Amino acid sequence: MFKTIYPFIISLVIGLLIGIERERNIKKRSWVGGIRTFILFALLGTLVAKLDQIHITVIASIFVFAMLVLSYFRASSREEYAKKGVGITTELAAGIVYILGYLTLSEPKLTIALGIVVLAVLFERETLHKFSREKLTGREIKAAIIILIIALTILPILPAEPIDHYGLINLQKICMLILVLATMQFGGYVALRAFGVRLGYLLMGFFGGIVSSTALFATVSRNSKVANADQSALMAASLAAIAATLAETLVIVAFVSLALLKIVFIPIIIIILASALIALAFARKTNSTSLSMADLPNPLDFKSVLKLAVIIFLMYIVVALARQFLGVGAVGLITFLGGLFETHSIILANVVLFSGQKLSLQVTADLIYIALISSFLSKYALVWIVARNRFALNMSLLMFLLVAVGAGSYFLLYHWQ
Repeated sequence: MFKTIYPFIISLVIGLLIGIERERNIKKRSWVGGIRTFILFALLGTLVAKLDQIHITVIASIFVFAMLVLSYFRASSREEYAKKGVGITTELAAGIVYILGYLTLSEPKLTIALGIVVLAVLFERETLHKFSREKLTGREIKAAIIILIIALTILPILPAEPIDHYGLINLQKICMLILVLATMQFGGYVALRAFGVRLGYLLMGFFGGIVSSTALFATVSRNSKVANADQSALMAASLAAIAATLAETLVIVAFVSLALLKIVFIPIIIIILASALIALAFARKTNSTSLSMADLPNPLDFKSVLKLAVIIFLMYIVVALARQFLGVGAVGLITFLGGLFETHSIILANVVLFSGQKLSLQVTADLIYIALISSFLSKYALVWIVARNRFALNMSLLMFLLVAVGAGSYFLLYHWQ
């Protein structure tokens, strides 16, 4: 019995809540219904879905949407609304309630989630209007549009397979690299605007390190060349990215083999802790206040994104050619070359080989260290290629220190007699 009435209960609650929200705004315009109308629309949608008769569905849908159209024209024909215009939010909300009621029978969880979203959008009307009119700038909207065009329009239509004989030029991967760099730059801008320099750069570094530490280092190195760049904040972001990347490595290893995790855990966790502590120390030296609009960087410098993508892709081509002509037999060398740009994927490949008993425990652990060392070397090369300034020098010294700490702990743990 409950299974039968459960969809109707969901419809009742959704219609009631959205109806209450709209009832609070009825005084602002003319509308043919109220709370009861929203409840009935939701229940009607569920009842139509329950009957599952095509002619009933068509007739009921025509009836509902005809009422909504008549309501709109009735409101717009009034003299007080004729000059300033009238919105269609209430009619649209009523139509959505009817559709949600229809969807409740087959997708109750999705209906609840969408109902909450619709209610939040309606309830936060003033906040959304203020945000769009007063908070967003033209540059931010343009940046978001560019990223959405790349992600939703260009990327899906590009071929997923390489287009050249050697299998090196993959247009979809190149576009994905551009998308990651652009998103990271825009995400860093959003973090800076929302949280200020101190927390903003830390968040930018941490999440950038999870997505792609190479792309993060390319972005931060470019930012270091901007006049009046906060070098301490950039250092904090870079170190947070290193900590996030290494933490993700431990998670990958833990999912496949706890025995392997025991061997690699202590040296890697020491580097993570050292990176995090130094990052926090640099963050404390930065300005904790939010930035003014004049002090914020460009939310998306697409020309610089393309330059960084070209640099990374050319370095990838060199690595790919070396791997192709050296063959798959040289596991250590291939791991080193793969770790320059694809640290997590090459580590995962070796861990999977270990789980299939194709590599020994100690050899796999050594290969993980080799991949991590090569990732540090690629970051070292990247900061000098892109930045070539004091930031590059300081970051290089810190990365050397982190590698030395990790190598020293590994030597003391496993090779000290």
